[in-house]
Order: sequence, then structure tokens, then C-alpha cells
Amino acid sequence: MVLALGAPPETIRAIRSLLRQQPPVEIAVVNSGGGDMAALLSANQLDLPVVERAERVYVGAARNLGIAATRARYVAFLASDCEASPNWARNRLETHRRGYAAVGSSVVNSRRRNPFAWASHLTLWPWRHPGLKKRGLPFGASYDRRLFETYGTFREDLRVAEDTEFNARLPEDKKPVWQPKVRTVHANPTNPVALVRDHFARGTRAARSTVELHGLRMDCGPKAWWRKSSLSTRMARHTHPRDQVYVRLAKPIIPVATAAYCLGAALWLMRQPAATRALPRAGGSTPAPVTPVAPKAMAAASAIALQARPEDSASAEQTP
Repeated sequence: MVLALGAPPETIRAIRSLLRQQPPVEIAVVNSGGGDMAALLSANQLDLPVVERAERVYVGAARNLGIAATRARYVAFLASDCEASPNWARNRLETHRRGYAAVGSSVVNSRRRNPFAWASHLTLWPWRHPGLKKRGLPFGASYDRRLFETYGTFREDLRVAEDTEFNARLPEDKKPVWQPKVRTVHANPTNPVALVRDHFARGTRAARSTVELHGLRMDCGPKAWWRKSSLSTRMARHTHPRDQVYVRLAKPIIPVATAAYCLGAALWLMRQPAATRALPRAGGSTPAPVTPVAPKAMAAASAIALQARPEDSASAEQTP
């Protein structure tokens, strides 16, 4: 199913990528937050089931609406800003039929000739490169419908990480497995302003979900910025050789993206009550002061990030 917010025109690309899948798949569209998805589909000569909600709902609620509106044995989700690559459905189904209840997916860059898109991609999805044959993180999963009957559906009160919470409820033999052949194409920002705003918003949402899910305070200090930047740069070695020119151009941009991410998290934490700011730090046992960390070299990025809103660039395709 396709999950959308505000009936964006890009939803049509997501739908058409599913219509090209073989074997054919059941498709439903869930849209919340306004717009007229039915009219958008009609204008593009598409006749598909649509679930509309005038109010904005979080991704977990949208997923649950789609589950209720479909009947296929296996349920997969595609954000409106993503596309399914060829064999996306076939590789999922083949893996499910080998006995796996949930199948994760890899993520590929939508703009392979744009260094800003690569910087965003490398920062957001370091553990979901298709080149990672065994060690990838199996997010973006499809599920055997019977899992929802046994373990419940997605939490509807979480802004992000509803899939992380659901996966944690599953026993080890039912948790998603990594399948890099299932490739989701994610639309990435293509200019510096969009890049910084997107990562600032994602950092804000990540800090919130770390508190809500784990009762911990996200580490967003200078060391966290350095670790995230270093990891993203190192994982670039798993990209395809033909992309290396633009990947190399992206590497100096990665610290800017990670600074915006950490800054978004830090500013959100600074606005929270003292009890939240005093929570143990994720990955450590001793609370540390919460301060915004944008290195001096990232001052320009910080100025842009401060104008961003937490709601910018919401997507159903989430990072861990």
C-alpha cells in the first residue's frame, strides 16, 4: 500500500512503480492531512481503493488503515516519496515463501548524479545499502498478515519508529530478515537548503522517538556528530563503483547534514522539561548536558536549520 500526507503529486510515481511489478500486487492508497487523493488518482486515470482522513494521522495509524483496507496475505508499505524498484514485489514474495514472516528492504538513491542527494542518502541509510549482503538493518519491512492478528497492529501515537516498536514485539523467529534484493528508491533532497532542513526535522523526530520508545535522551553532542559523520563516510565504500564520482563529491557535505541532524535533536531536547533533559543518555549511563552542537564550520548550516519545522519531509520510510 502507498502512504501519503496531503495528497502530494509524487504519489502517482509511487503507485505506477507498484503497477509495474510482476506478479501484480494488490494496491491501496492511504492519505491523511487534507488534499483530494481520489481526485488526483482520477486525473491520472488511476482507479484504486483510497482511504482518506481529513485530519493528519501518524504513520502507524496510516499503516493500520491500509491493513484493514486490504486482503493480501503479505502486507508491504511504500511512502509517497519512494518508488519500488523492479522485482521489489517478486523478491519480497520469494523470501516470504521461504518461510520468513517479515522481510526488510534496502534503500537506493533517487538522484545518482547529485552530491546533495548522496550526502543525504549516505547519512540516513548507512546500514541499508544494497551492497551490504549480510549486515544490513531490515527496516522497510513487509509482513505476513497473520502477525497482526497475533501480535497486534502498529502504535498510532508515535510520530516515528512505529515499525521499530512493532518489530520489538515479535519473537526472534518472526522478526524481519535483511533482503538487499528488495530495493526501495527514496527521494532525497537535491540542494543545500532542502538537505539541512530535512535533516534538522529528522533529528527532531529522532530525539522525540528515543524518549517515547526507550525513555532515554538521544546523544547529540560533538562525539555523536563525529561518529555519525564518520560512519556515513565509511559506509560509502558499499556504493556501486559507477557512483563513486558523485559519492566523493558528497563526502564533504556529510558533516553538514549530520550537524543539522544533531542540532535538531539538541534544540528539541532543550525545550523539554527538566525531567526529560535529565534522562540517561542513549548509549551511556551518565546524563550529560544538552547543548546544541553545530561545529563552527557548520555555522551556515545551523542558520538554515533554525528555520526548519519538525513536520518537514515526513516519510513512512524511517531510519532506525
